[in-house]
Amino acid sequence: MTSAVPVFLCVDLEPVEREMQLADADCWRGVDALVGQLEGLRPRLADATGDQVQFLWFLRCDPQIEFALGSPDDLLERYDETFERLRAAGDGIGLHVHPWRWEDGDGGWVADYSDLAWVEHCLDMAFDCYRGRFGSRCELHRFGDRWFSSAALPLLERLGVRFDLTIEPGARTLRSISPGEQTRGSIPDYTRMPRAPYRPQPNDFRRPDPTRRTGLWMVPLSAADPAPAMPWKWRIGRRVRFPFRPTHRPLQMFRHWTSAKAFWDLVERHVESLERPYLAFAIRSGDPDVPDEQRVQAILDELPAHPIASRLRFTTPEAGLASLGYEL
Repeated sequence: MTSAVPVFLCVDLEPVEREMQLADADCWRGVDALVGQLEGLRPRLADATGDQVQFLWFLRCDPQIEFALGSPDDLLERYDETFERLRAAGDGIGLHVHPWRWEDGDGGWVADYSDLAWVEHCLDMAFDCYRGRFGSRCELHRFGDRWFSSAALPLLERLGVRFDLTIEPGARTLRSISPGEQTRGSIPDYTRMPRAPYRPQPNDFRRPDPTRRTGLWMVPLSAADPAPAMPWKWRIGRRVRFPFRPTHRPLQMFRHWTSAKAFWDLVERHVESLERPYLAFAIRSGDPDVPDEQRVQAILDELPAHPIASRLRFTTPEAGLASLGYEL
């Protein structure tokens, strides 16, 4: 066991637009901005934490990328040298798979969560790209839009995934993350999901199986009661709207926090409440000029100056869970 708090910073590298235009040559512009920001932040975090800093990068190589850009490994080809540099720094490289499907005519993009064969096709395409580029199996994974299902669990385990970081405890069921998008199926309810790493039951990803000694680990993203760092009007509104739900919510950096320092103050209190404390956050390569992404940048820039930074260790799930005493 250790007093250091492992941090898993998941960085989803994907097109700026969710319903991306075909052959949009500028679709990866958010990748350049985010990689540049985090590589600039790395030495500051290393000084503040007193240790090596490792990030986790999750790449899009699924049918949406293939259909729009001509090849599912377009991102891998464009940023080949970047990924080699990140791997040399000790970072983890994983996959971020969305089940987007293009429908001709007036159909456009549809997020298809209902067709397991389609989900399997999306996974196989992405994992084949990874293996072809890096020469090894991919052990880190995050589904897009926090979707998951028990039927997808054996697919991931067949492909060799050891750690999945999709789950966002406290998040409610939705038809779609973004209003107006076309979907089939829905995003599950995670309101009462576990908030600590676990191996799931084979037939129910929501329920831990303490007897399992094989299979992947579910590593939930961090969730806590956000009220202390929210504007007071938001605090009242959420309790009126959701009076009987648990108070914890995913700690998403792009939200309207009262300040960057208030966010890390909240995180510090959250860490003190955990038996085996760890942190897991997810950010994405969106348009760097929009307010959501600017809030994320401000929060990350604040961290090296915050007192909690000295307790944190940015690392991989394998090293982090082992340091907390989990038997991997």
